[in-house]
Amino acid sequence: MLKLFYICYFITLGVSVPFFPAYLRQLGLSGRQVSVLLAIAPALQLGVPLAWGWVADRTRRPELILRGLCLFAFLASLPVIFVRAMPGLFGIYFAQQLFAVSILSLADSLAVEKSCQGGHYGRIRAYGSSSFVVTCLLAGWWLELRGIRGGDALAPTLISVGFGLSFLAALGLRGHGSAERPHLRDVRLLLGDRHFLFLLVIAGLHWAALVPYHGFFGILMQDRGFAATTTSYAFFVGSAAEIAVFLAFSRLRARFTLEQILAASFAVSALRWWLFAYTRSAFLVVALQVAHALTFGGFWAAAMAWIADSVPSQLRATGQVMFTTVIGAGSACGLLLAGALYDATGGAGTAFTAAGLVELLPLALVLLSRPRRRLPAT
Repeated sequence: MLKLFYICYFITLGVSVPFFPAYLRQLGLSGRQVSVLLAIAPALQLGVPLAWGWVADRTRRPELILRGLCLFAFLASLPVIFVRAMPGLFGIYFAQQLFAVSILSLADSLAVEKSCQGGHYGRIRAYGSSSFVVTCLLAGWWLELRGIRGGDALAPTLISVGFGLSFLAALGLRGHGSAERPHLRDVRLLLGDRHFLFLLVIAGLHWAALVPYHGFFGILMQDRGFAATTTSYAFFVGSAAEIAVFLAFSRLRARFTLEQILAASFAVSALRWWLFAYTRSAFLVVALQVAHALTFGGFWAAAMAWIADSVPSQLRATGQVMFTTVIGAGSACGLLLAGALYDATGGAGTAFTAAGLVELLPLALVLLSRPRRRLPAT
């Protein structure tokens, strides 16, 4: 059922990531206004998921919390379909994200716990990526066929459908919570783990560099005159590449350390962002999406393995949402800067150039860190 949940939830992501920012731009919102709306989710990630994660660990019923979040995210997403002005959009999108921002981290905590019990996180997560690919392709074709200008409500409608299906799938989930209730002293011990804190630092920096891709890639494609189907093809290639890494990650980890995988992710990502900034070729943009294998697939799988190694089972959800919190902080900072750069320069190219520079920071930290013994794959 966890695989089914990922399939359903990634319907939402398969529309929101490639098409929702472009939808907002078509409504007439400026780059700063788009950034402000998109920054709501990472801003809420600074505290909201941590609260839900602690409740999930304390109650030892993460699946119940996940069901409630999916239900209320679905209900709050319905008005987004009909409201088209900035003041109203801000309020209802805030309400939607109040519940939505914690969904994936709680699902990942269940998947990581399952991997610690003999499962494979990458294989579970690959179902979500596959759903993302299919949804992105179908939504792009459908939007192109409809050809509605000025903001096609199909995009927020499909996002809402994804939330609704996620709730139905969550009804069949069963928790893998620890039999031991966590205490605040356990959290203090986790925050004193330098290995875990190092991951939080480099993850926050990498996610800040991902902001132009997550928030402005669809707008970049639109501004350069590429069709919505081209955006779909780009995300198809990227997601297929990440799926391949998820499926092969156990073999990669047997050969390389997590630090080596992360260093490769940051180096390849920097080059990818710089090429995005200057190319005007639709073919090259789509071809560059192969790099998503490391930008996201390698990074995310390595981060989940790092968390599995560092976080005790009774704090699985709490540790997962700590990770979510720092990437939320990186996203919030990056989005505001990316929106300002978009308005100042009239395009997203400068934001991608800056993203490539930001990627050099986590790369340097990993390269300068003392190598650690490779742990056996879980």
